[in-house]
Amino acid sequence: MAIQTSTSTIASSLDDYHIHLTGSGDALPIQITRHRAASNNPPTWPTNYRRVPSHRPVNKHLDPAERPNGASTGEYIFVNVMLNGVRLNSLFVTSYESTLGKFYPSLTRYRIGGEW
Repeated sequence: MAIQTSTSTIASSLDDYHIHLTGSGDALPIQITRHRAASNNPPTWPTNYRRVPSHRPVNKHLDPAERPNGASTGEYIFVNVMLNGVRLNSLFVTSYESTLGKFYPSLTRYRIGGEW
């Protein structure tokens, strides 16, 4: 893996975003050096933007054990309660509106700004 270096100045960085520096014109340019590893990016991979990460192909044989649902038991419980809480709320609203919601619809329906 070869390392490529690119050197740019603050002025060239600002030119990328069409921002112009104002004030004294004799300011010294600050050199910014970034090291990028050469990669095998596809021909259609964008190169006209800064800090675009190298292409990584999709891993179609991903082992779920490699992606834990949290670093600890507390994180695991938190993530699952949050995600399943949204699912349970959705399940409650759809089941309520198809059964008892016909008699008391204001429990799951409320007015939002501009509707009053």
